[in-house]
Amino acid sequence: MTRPAAAVVVALLVNVLGPAPPAQAQPTVTASDGDDVADTLDIRFATLSPESGDRSRITLSFWNDVPPTLLERHSIRLELSGLEDRPDSPGSYVVAFFLNSDGLVRMTWGEAGSACCFVVAGQHPNDFTYSGVVPFSWYEAVPQPNWIRGVATERLDCGATRRRVCVLFRGRVADRTRWEGI
Repeated sequence: MTRPAAAVVVALLVNVLGPAPPAQAQPTVTASDGDDVADTLDIRFATLSPESGDRSRITLSFWNDVPPTLLERHSIRLELSGLEDRPDSPGSYVVAFFLNSDGLVRMTWGEAGSACCFVVAGQHPNDFTYSGVVPFSWYEAVPQPNWIRGVATERLDCGATRRRVCVLFRGRVADRTRWEGI
């Protein structure tokens, strides 16, 4: 086939079949909460946002100053739920921030049913915010999460070991955002 003929065939295919559909953009989703708790862990918002390279950023922000030392005794986390309807229970996927034994902020995540506990570096960019990037897209998880919310707990007693599991799944809720649909 000659070049002009190939160009005609391609042009006909594009006109008949139409151009390729654009890739669906992954939304940034924020679950927010009012300044309503006179405590040290008053959640302002929890955000799930896409990052380049099919990764996801998790951000938790507070109305008040939350120094990393509070992470020694409390859990701050983002819960994700795959339920179709607005959940009334904890999420099946959980992402939490904690201090490791060297005093560095880390972000851990896992699934309540089986897969636990992966860890990456966390960030504390200002007095009110914790953030981190997981090396995959939560938007493509199976089952896919449909809801997010932020949670802060009352004092935890995790002990020196199993901290990753403790911050993900334990603790009495002190404050939380509403569930927000993805």
